Amino acid sequence: MKQLFGLILIAMPALAGAEPYGTTEIVKFVVGCMADNGGETEENLYTCACRFDKISSQFTFEEFDSALMFERYKDMPGKRGAMVRDNEEGRVLTTRLKKAREEAAAQCPRVVRIEREPPAERKQ
Repeated sequence: MKQLFGLILIAMPALAGAEPYGTTEIVKFVVGCMADNGGETEENLYTCACRFDKISSQFTFEEFDSALMFERYKDMPGKRGAMVRDNEEGRVLTTRLKKAREEAAAQCPRVVRIEREPPAERKQ
């Protein structure tokens, strides 16, 4: 766990320097993605960082943040929920986000570590 956290911290300056997203937003995305894909492993770190790069290249931070907000609150009942549910910009952004996630998943498939078995002894 400590080793994985260290990898995230090492990767953060490269990611943060390349995108106008805050470090907190990047970490939240990557950690959430890793949780959705089976946990905090080095393989998931690389997969999720790749997915973040693909998705964030298609959105400004403000668009990404708004898309997440519309997605999060789309099922809220009542008048407040109607402001989110009946918002055309929200529909467009959440549709773009869904498509970007699908494309990122296709371009950055989960990496699976393959362990090799030692060769069997030969019988003579």
